[in-house]
Amino acid sequence: MTGYSKKFLIALLAVVFASATLPVEARTKKGDKLLKEGKAVEARGDWDNALELYEQALDQDPSDTGYLLAMRRARFEAGQKHVDQGKKLREQGKLEEAVGEFQKALVADPSSAIAIQELRRIQDQLNAPPTAGQRSEDRGLTPAERSRRDSEAKVDSMLELPALKPTTQLIPTLKINNQQPKVLFETVGRLAGINIIFDSTFNPPARGYNVDLMNTGVDQSFDY
Repeated sequence: MTGYSKKFLIALLAVVFASATLPVEARTKKGDKLLKEGKAVEARGDWDNALELYEQALDQDPSDTGYLLAMRRARFEAGQKHVDQGKKLREQGKLEEAVGEFQKALVADPSSAIAIQELRRIQDQLNAPPTAGQRSEDRGLTPAERSRRDSEAKVDSMLELPALKPTTQLIPTLKINNQQPKVLFETVGRLAGINIIFDSTFNPPARGYNVDLMNTGVDQSFDY
């Protein structure tokens, strides 16, 4: 081996040795650890903490696309979670608490147009004078939301449906032609030994219906 080749080989080995002994950058190791922790809390639905961990990971290496994508996903999910919670509170008439959730949504995701829209909406409604007969819990609700809330409250206030206790569990034969629904219900009720009472708001169609049943259970007969 010539003197030139020996010198080249020694220089090459020195470079390889130096490269192998250079310490791995600490920020990469720490960033990966933060990314892993973020995924763990993300799996539990804790998007606020996941976002904080992903932002810390991105601080370790702003050029890492994995950290960046995780942070952007968590930012959107955290913002949306607070928006959804704010809407629920607004529908319950808890406007101050709703404002707090929408503000948290903007902190998590400053680009959330929905959070900005909701904050402006609540502010306009708080500044508007109450209409005649408006209840305080109705503030911030659209007519459709008030109607849905009232319907849900009505359902929640209903007692549990009574269990039917027919004298027979089977309707052997039933054939009726061109009769209104009230007649059909009452006929099944008489055969099953059950009294039928209609709600005052019950408004059946005027046309007649045909029924042809054989060896059918009482519940199935009423469903039919």
